Amino acid sequence: MLTAERLRAHVQSVRARTLAVLQHIPPDRVKWRPVEGMLTLGQLVRHLAQAEMMWQEVVKGHWDLKQLLAMRRDLDLIEATGPIENLMAELTLLEVTHRQTLELLATLTDKDLARSMNGLAGRVTLYEVILGLCEHEAHHRGQIVAYLRMLGVKHPSPWGF
Repeated sequence: MLTAERLRAHVQSVRARTLAVLQHIPPDRVKWRPVEGMLTLGQLVRHLAQAEMMWQEVVKGHWDLKQLLAMRRDLDLIEATGPIENLMAELTLLEVTHRQTLELLATLTDKDLARSMNGLAGRVTLYEVILGLCEHEAHHRGQIVAYLRMLGVKHPSPWGF
């Protein structure tokens, strides 16, 4: 199996574990956050979709990774994410965005994945950028699990086993 195929399978498995956790968010808790100044449960779901959309633009070569990461450091995520009213709408956005990501990944070759670009800490390959997207998602999946625990909601393991 080519590296590109293994990476696509990995991205799919990361999302499957995330979806298993997200299905436990009570729809009436979409605006819940543990303390002021943190993203709500709904905003976390939207943030995953927004981040994936931005990474798509980097993968396509439309956006410069270093500039994106520098801009992200100064961004107020609560403001950028906006208010969330409907959990199902956010889950649908996440599904559509992920389908687009998988379609994009299906076009990449191992040579594409070896393409190098500037990050904040030096040069990285496109392969590493995509792994970074998976790490970002796993980070927020853990955050959502912590929120659910605070609410007393039963949920599956964030690792899928």
